[in-house]
Amino acid sequence: RDDIKIDQISIYVEHPVPEKLPDKEKRDVATTFLTKKEKKRLRKLNREEVQKEKQIKVMLGLEKPPEARATLTNMTRVYGSKAFEDPTKVEQMVRQQMQERLDKHITQNQERKLTPEQRKQKKLEKLRKNETGEIQAVVYKIADISNPLHRKNIDHTTRDGALSGVLIICAEGDC
Repeated sequence: RDDIKIDQISIYVEHPVPEKLPDKEKRDVATTFLTKKEKKRLRKLNREEVQKEKQIKVMLGLEKPPEARATLTNMTRVYGSKAFEDPTKVEQMVRQQMQERLDKHITQNQERKLTPEQRKQKKLEKLRKNETGEIQAVVYKIADISNPLHRKNIDHTTRDGALSGVLIICAEGDC
């Protein structure tokens, strides 16, 4: 082979930069179950990536830098000489900012909170998802079912677990 240039070959191996998959291809990939550690690691890497992108945008001037998160412990560092000139005013301002952050957090949680109907739907979907096609049987022996509390507990258990079955009542000593 005359077309190979031996003098341009080196011992170094080039590793190309890994590229992100488009969203469409991600959906087509078969789902694999990750361990808790792997999920944690992926989540951490994604958060780091988003944070780096934000930092780059701030450096390029595309976004304003985030406002300093002032707390009572770091207010002198954040506001510097202003904190020494009028500490009461700065403390009120910091407390107000802290309250605004807390209110924002609470409202966002309320927005994400599922309605009772959505919770029921999610629970049912979870139960359906776990179906493997196997038939599972559980036998309970209850000495006395005359107590309404016992009947209520049985009823709730069957409704919550989407269970079906048969109740067999035996005469004393037959079971």
